[in-house]
Amino acid sequence: MNNDDKLPLHTRLGAFGTIVILIVLTFFLLRNVVRALYYGSTTSNIELSQYYDTGLSDGMQKHLAKFMDENQSSKNPLLIKAYLKGFRHGRDLARENRKEKDKK
Repeated sequence: MNNDDKLPLHTRLGAFGTIVILIVLTFFLLRNVVRALYYGSTTSNIELSQYYDTGLSDGMQKHLAKFMDENQSSKNPLLIKAYLKGFRHGRDLARENRKEKDKK
């Protein structure tokens, strides 16, 4: 290959940067897939319902910050997601109950 046949430096750097970005994105995607499979297979429905119920009662009483501080060591995103879903549902139920009381 002759020296004149090389691509310009900015083109080579751009291609290299693109490849690095794709490798990093692929790594993060694979990491998320592996974590989802692992936690999905090791988490029971009982644990999920307990976290959802805790989130529901905390949402009705607005205690999100307390739970998140206590369970920061919990690395299971599935349980955190169940808790937050319950919290949002509890907060919505509390808001609806307040609106009904205000109408009466």
